[in-house]
Amino acid sequence: MKKIVLSILTTAFFAGIIQAKQMHFPEKGDAMFTITIPDAWEPEKDDDNILEATSPDEHIYLAVWELESKKDLKNLGNDIENLLKDHAKNIKLDGEPVEAKPGGMDGLLFKGHAKDKEDDSKIEFFALLIITEEKAAVLYIEAAEDTPEEESAKLEKILKSIKPAKE
Repeated sequence: MKKIVLSILTTAFFAGIIQAKQMHFPEKGDAMFTITIPDAWEPEKDDDNILEATSPDEHIYLAVWELESKKDLKNLGNDIENLLKDHAKNIKLDGEPVEAKPGGMDGLLFKGHAKDKEDDSKIEFFALLIITEEKAAVLYIEAAEDTPEEESAKLEKILKSIKPAKE
């Protein structure tokens, strides 16, 4: 009997760990893509329809927002700097963006780094520009230097979960 109870509790525990939400971005019915984020990362959209999530130990932060115009695209660098400036310094992009194909969609990946203002630890950041014929969105990721492998692996699964909404 104890083995059965233990088995049920173990199954329930692991089921809780892997629960995730499939989010439509920017919104269901008018989505560019879907992305699946673990519940433990507490994904949610704010009043501006920005999707945000943070890993449980706060080593990784991600945000997704829609670009409304070409002006927004030109201001992408400023948007990234604004996300970092309260807690980071020495913010730098690493070269030119590279082509990316998230979920088979067209995209560009920008990479950069900065230093934490408090302890000078390294911060890596990425901005994945996802483009369809009608829309563009940015998936921004910020990761601390000491991000555990387990959290990095979950981030990789999140990124692999991106699919065009029409699939």
